Amino acid sequence: FPSHDIGQVHERGATPDVEAGQNGGRVFGDLPAKAVFTWRSRFRMRLAFVLESTLWYGGGVSMVVRTLMEGLPSSYRFVLVSRDQQGELVRDPLFGRIDAHIPWRGEKGPPHPEFYRTRCEVLGRLIAARPDLVHFHSGGVYSWGNRWPGASWPAALKKQGICSVWTNHLVVDPLHGFCGEKKPRFFKELIWPLARWAKRQQIRAVVKEMCVS
Repeated sequence: FPSHDIGQVHERGATPDVEAGQNGGRVFGDLPAKAVFTWRSRFRMRLAFVLESTLWYGGGVSMVVRTLMEGLPSSYRFVLVSRDQQGELVRDPLFGRIDAHIPWRGEKGPPHPEFYRTRCEVLGRLIAARPDLVHFHSGGVYSWGNRWPGASWPAALKKQGICSVWTNHLVVDPLHGFCGEKKPRFFKELIWPLARWAKRQQIRAVVKEMCVS
């Protein structure tokens, strides 16, 4: 394979085309047939892991992602969206299996304009990488735009025929995570229906959602 170009999406070897699926059937165990895979030359599953931290961090989220990557057969290739720097990934033992790394530097959430600018850029690169399945990892129930109607990442991918699954790594209570922790309770209760609506949009857009601790 050619050398990595960290921060740029690039193709390495044969990968499947993904088309919007129709009705019926089940593929890969419990996954419904949301996509139809057309293989161009050889079987090679490309999974995208999307996490808010770095892969090397060692916390709960990165540990789960690393364990999944290490446990999957060599026929699986990876796309990584994370806060990792070039030097960090080059030294990582998993570096050779990462076909594309897309840096994530987002600090603002919706409806801040900076969120939408970064979302558009990163999602464009992610779609161009042509993953077969995207696995979102969220530090809580609300992440990746799902606190604001119409802003969640999985919904945008679904429109492109790309399946996604979602993992919550922390569940506290219904009022946790969609706005600042120091906001008064009456304010949280006032805007919670908006966040709940947005969360439901994200749930409908993913194949599966699960919680881990």
